[in-house]
Formats: sequence, structure tokens, C-alpha cells
Amino acid sequence: FVVIAVSALIASFFSFTVATISIIFVGFYFLNSGFDFYYILSLCPTIGKVLFNLTLNIDFKNFNSIDSFYQILKVIGFDKKSSKYVRKNELNYVTYYFLLLSISLLIIMFLISEKLNLLFLGAIFIFVINSFLLRFCDTQSIYATLMLSATAATLNSGEYLLLIPFWLFVSPPPFFFGFTLLLSKNSFEKLTIVNPFKVDDLILKTKNFIKNIKPKEIVFMAYKDPINDYRKIYSPYRDLQEMFLYYLTEKGALAIPDWHLIVMDYNEKDSDNIWGEEISQIEPNLHKFNANYLLLQYHEKNISNKRVIDEKYELVSTFDWEEFSHLFEKNKPYLPDWVNGEITYSELPLWCLYKVN
Repeated sequence: FVVIAVSALIASFFSFTVATISIIFVGFYFLNSGFDFYYILSLCPTIGKVLFNLTLNIDFKNFNSIDSFYQILKVIGFDKKSSKYVRKNELNYVTYYFLLLSISLLIIMFLISEKLNLLFLGAIFIFVINSFLLRFCDTQSIYATLMLSATAATLNSGEYLLLIPFWLFVSPPPFFFGFTLLLSKNSFEKLTIVNPFKVDDLILKTKNFIKNIKPKEIVFMAYKDPINDYRKIYSPYRDLQEMFLYYLTEKGALAIPDWHLIVMDYNEKDSDNIWGEEISQIEPNLHKFNANYLLLQYHEKNISNKRVIDEKYELVSTFDWEEFSHLFEKNKPYLPDWVNGEITYSELPLWCLYKVN
């Protein structure tokens, strides 16, 4: 129990996901022990640490502050009906295949050892909840949980007969033999191969791009409407903005809409629209947020807007990502088509920073 308490507490300092998974696992052992409350006591430090983190910014005398905590719960799927941005479950052949494979291995474990392995059962439970109900973990974390739990369960059983079904689980034949139906572009085993590259030029370009922005000034980023799909927020250039946001924050300036604004203030069904790349959509948001600058990302579908916006606002700086196209030959920014699983690539954008007021 001391080992459980210390291990789970240490994990909570590094990963909220691991802490959540640990709590679920220990809950299964609590049920199996006939309600031995030492299991619950061993989790008290971890639960206390997680709750402390969640309530740091909550004033329980202020209803709006409590409502902010509820908004966080909505993001992972507790209330999809009232949420504007719904995080849809990414179900595919791989999801159902691994669910069937996991249940089959659990049954084989039970038949060979004549005991229900709660560790692996807990992993399957987490997999089902995260895949079909709530989305509190990345897909990669869930698969890692299944693999590690199966490994621990097999080794702890001491049953040599389990080695064969275990190997079939961690190296499924369809993946092993390259069965194309499961080896899709969304498969967790199909990794994108990229070459390492120096980021010095990108850093220098980014710093020059924002050099005129002063602390406490606001930059409004115009993005196309994600159409209420959480996964398409900032798409397709979400990855490109990370360095820009980092150095802008380092200067003490603010870029909006950021995740906090989207989740906390604009995630109701009737929330105002804060998206759009047309001038008629941009202007109301510039006034609403009292923005000092406007960041527009021109691409083949909205480049026609550039002349109108150039005439209306003062162009301060530009960042043409095509200058760095050689870095993205094997890792282009992309907009996934979530209907049929195909990926359509987008061109690298031209960033333009305009002075508004």
C-alpha cells in the first residue's frame, strides 16, 4: 500500500493522465479485495494532489469560477449536448480490432490461470471509456496502457502457456503481416518519418515577425471556422503556430482565440462565432477583443482577401512558410478528412501581421 501511495503520488506530479489511470486501476483492486479501504487510503495523496491542481484557480464563492471547472469537464465529453465544440470519438477498424483482441486475451488468461486478471480488466475498462464515452487520454496513452498491463499480467501469472496469446496481442498478425485494412494512415503503428533539422532560422524568423508587438498587446488570429468540431480548431496549421505563441507569450503579449478562451467562454451552443477569414467576419472580432494586431494566414483558398485587407490595415511584417518548405517534405501540415480517413494536404501559408490600432 505504501508503494502504491508513493508511486501514484509521484506520477501525479508529472502526468494528470497517469494519475487518472492509476486511480482507476486501484479502484478495481479495491473492489476485488472485498472493499479493503487500505486501497482507498493509499490513493488519498494522489486524489488530493489532483483536486488541488484542479481547484487552484477556483473561487468557490464565485459561481462563474465553479462554472469554469464545469467547462473543463465538458471538453472531455461530460456534456456533449450543450457543448459547441464536440470532441468526436475517433473510431476505426483498429479500435474495434484491439477491443476484440483485448477481451479475447482476458478470457484466455482466465481459462489458463482460473483467475480474473483485474489489472488487464482495468486497462480494457479505460480503453472502452476513453474510446466510446469520454476522451481524457490520447490514443497512444491508451494503447500503451493496454500493452503494459498485458505484459505485467502475463509475467505475474507465471503461466508459460500465456506467452503465445500475449505475443499475438502485442504483435497482432494483421499488423505483423502488413494487412492494409488495419494499417491505415490513422494507425498508431504507422509513424511519420521525419528528418531532424535546426530550428535556429525558424526562431530568428519568428522573433523578427513579432518584434513590433509590445507587452500586453493583443493579436487576433483569424482562422477558418472548425464547424463545431473540436479536432479542427486551428486546422490545418495548428502545429505551425506553436513557436509563434511561445515567443509571443515570452514577450508578455496575448494571442486570441487561445484554448482557454475557446473552452471557458465560447463553448456553449449559442456562443458567438469567433472564426472566419473574410473581412466581414474578422472586423467584429477585432472590436470585440480590442485587438492591436491581426494575424492572417493566406493560402490558396483565401489569398483573394489580401488586397482588401492590405488597403484597410497597415502591414507590419510577413512570414512566408514556403521559405522553409524543405523542412516539411515528409511532414506537411494537413487537414484530415474525418469522414473517410483520407488526408488532404494544404499548402504552407503566408503569414501577414497587420496593425489594427
